[in-house]
Amino acid sequence: MQIIQDAGRQPIQRNTVYDVINDFAEGLPEQQAPLIARANSSLLSFLTEEDGAPAKVVGGAG
Repeated sequence: MQIIQDAGRQPIQRNTVYDVINDFAEGLPEQQAPLIARANSSLLSFLTEEDGAPAKVVGGAG
């Protein structure tokens, strides 16, 4: 967000239909919470299915 401010713009958080969620006109938050809380500490655990098998890629080559 600091990069956006340094470019002379006002950071605004929006949802998928472009509605404003947060307007940071009053300043930037100290720390923003993750969008998805992850119970597993492995950064790549979301790439595998629950049984440990690799996740299937839809529409990928191969």
